[in-house]
Amino acid sequence: MTVQLTRPSRWRGLRPWRRHSLVLSLGGVIYMTLGLVYVISQPSRAREVSLELALGYAPIEVWGLVFLATGVAGLVSARWPPASEKWGYTAMSSLAALWGSAYVLGVLLLDVPEQSLSGGLLWYLVAFLWWAISGLENPGRVPRED
Repeated sequence: MTVQLTRPSRWRGLRPWRRHSLVLSLGGVIYMTLGLVYVISQPSRAREVSLELALGYAPIEVWGLVFLATGVAGLVSARWPPASEKWGYTAMSSLAALWGSAYVLGVLLLDVPEQSLSGGLLWYLVAFLWWAISGLENPGRVPRED
């Protein structure tokens, strides 16, 4: 008979590698890459104009660090913690919605060209996709029908 002196922690250990792990890892790498591009490259004038609202709060390099941090969060969430499988989707979806809002609100509130609406709609679609994907089941798990 084995006596367990400590309860298993929901924070220690890693989840097994599954389909959501792959998707979260890929999303994390994409966000990290985009963040790195924002940090190391000079933005075009068109990007500066389109993101006038966001750049009024912080320079593009800071936003790049936000994307990098969100990408790291997505990557970490692919396996940890064992108790919560999908929190990385929330982080990536939230940043995508915020970034989309920077484009759209720039058009509505500042005098940003209407062409920027396409960037906003694209980021809103990305946010929706992260939300939609998070609700999918990993293959191999069959939901119980009661």
